[in-house]
Amino acid sequence: MLKQIFNNLFNRKQAKIGFNLDFVNGTLNHNPISKIKAGKCALNFENQIMTIKQDENILTENMSDVKSMRTWTFKGNVYIAIETKTYNEYKFSFGNFDLWLKSIENYSKAFDIPFEYCGESEE
Repeated sequence: MLKQIFNNLFNRKQAKIGFNLDFVNGTLNHNPISKIKAGKCALNFENQIMTIKQDENILTENMSDVKSMRTWTFKGNVYIAIETKTYNEYKFSFGNFDLWLKSIENYSKAFDIPFEYCGESEE
């Protein structure tokens, strides 16, 4: 456990973080994702892999393939979009809870992935 705490704080590429949030939508190679439906899912980052799990359905991405992460708020809810170099995009909602964004931002920095706060959206 101490090793994991150390990794989460100082060796971010080996960090292990996870969230239960809402999958909004996404695309795989420009095609809508059908394996994961809008609604509750788990988003985990571990061993340099991003994993999205909903029921028995799982999607994974190597962190080396992630191109950018951006966040915004809309009507009081916090959203994040994760875009990959392989033309995939995943959108999630944290609801009105943005505390976890800093841990994702720190994790993205370990991989030199741009992380952008886009502010309040009107649509």
